[in-house]
Amino acid sequence: MPPIRLTLQPPNRAEYRGLMAALDAAQCLIWFAPSGRIEAANANAQGLLDMPLEDLRTLSLTDLANDGDKPGQAAYFRRHWARVVAGQLRCEERALIDRHGDEIWCSLTYAPLRDDDGEVRLVCALIINMSRWSWRPPEAVGRVY
Repeated sequence: MPPIRLTLQPPNRAEYRGLMAALDAAQCLIWFAPSGRIEAANANAQGLLDMPLEDLRTLSLTDLANDGDKPGQAAYFRRHWARVVAGQLRCEERALIDRHGDEIWCSLTYAPLRDDDGEVRLVCALIINMSRWSWRPPEAVGRVY
């Protein structure tokens, strides 16, 4: 018997809209420009960080992660973000800082979104608050996987 080959058909626009509606309802989503600056965030992300969109748009991922003061983190972040902007799907666990300065331990998945020419025009970050379930050693600054 010959092997069965499955061919996935590309979803139509209605399916894309349904997928995005499901993600929007279930996840914290933040859209970043290739520079790392926040372009948009859904209500779930605004609630998690306790910040309105107007305040979030003044920030970048480095501001949310507060990595500037940690030794070696600036260089790590530049390499990590360069890979994301080059089109790699990347995941990491890290602390994000909310409006009150409190850390929220999160799992982030960065999904680069390309334009018709193949250039990354936005990066969508899917964020899961793992503070309740994650044991985090005090020396942890972030894990990439």
